[in-house]
Amino acid sequence: MGLLRSVSDAVLVGSGTLHGDPGHVRIPAFIDPEAKELYAELRQKLGKPPLPLNVVLTVSGKIDLGEPTFHTDGLRTAIVTTNEGASRIA
Repeated sequence: MGLLRSVSDAVLVGSGTLHGDPGHVRIPAFIDPEAKELYAELRQKLGKPPLPLNVVLTVSGKIDLGEPTFHTDGLRTAIVTTNEGASRIA
């Protein structure tokens, strides 16, 4: 999974998965911290940014914005939702 995230442009996750696995940060180094430098080197050689974009899908907008996904340095995160979900998040 760390290798897959190393070569990916984005990691897509539903809000149910985000809720069901609290604290999990969907970046290569989270899977195998000892390989952090190898993952970073691979991403650099591939011309990719340091971390893959994380995309969270939520219809309802019921997500915990305190999750590390939204507070990890250098991790770009997008939330894709409905108008109702966006109102709830706002």
